[in-house]
Amino acid sequence: MPHALAAGNFLIPNMTFVVELMAFIIVLGVLWRYVIPPVQQAMTARQEVARRLVTDGGEAKQLLAKAQTAYRTAMADARHEAAQLRAQAEHQRREIVDGASTEAEAGAAEIISRGQAQLEAERRQAIRQLKTELGNLAVDLAEKILGEALADNQRQERLIERFLSHIEEEANAGHVASTLRQKPRG
Repeated sequence: MPHALAAGNFLIPNMTFVVELMAFIIVLGVLWRYVIPPVQQAMTARQEVARRLVTDGGEAKQLLAKAQTAYRTAMADARHEAAQLRAQAEHQRREIVDGASTEAEAGAAEIISRGQAQLEAERRQAIRQLKTELGNLAVDLAEKILGEALADNQRQERLIERFLSHIEEEANAGHVASTLRQKPRG
């Protein structure tokens, strides 16, 4: 009867339950011993990878922000330096142009000065030649008019000087008259 009592009472375990409980405990022990540790290691490794990714992502964002700031700063510096180089180049260009202009003006002034000096020298030489030729012509003319030779050098010089001064007076009078004719009447 005890068996029958046990079959009717659900509070008294029967042998099937005990065997099932033992099988469950053995499966649980095998899982606990051989399955759970590798799964936990895999989960821990994955969590560590995820943590590193999050950390690396934050660091990457910070590095990106720093790189963008450095890029903007470098670009601003480069623009500023380029502007300074352009200004410096413009300044040097102006100096070169001004120097070349000054040098050209000095060269032109020197050439003009030399030309004027050469013209003045040629004018003096032409005047001397003309005086000599006119003096000789005046002496020859005076000898022909007078019919005698003017042997005295002092007389020749006085005659030449008088003749040349007379020619200069006429030339100056003609120059003044031509100047007066050229002036506009106001």
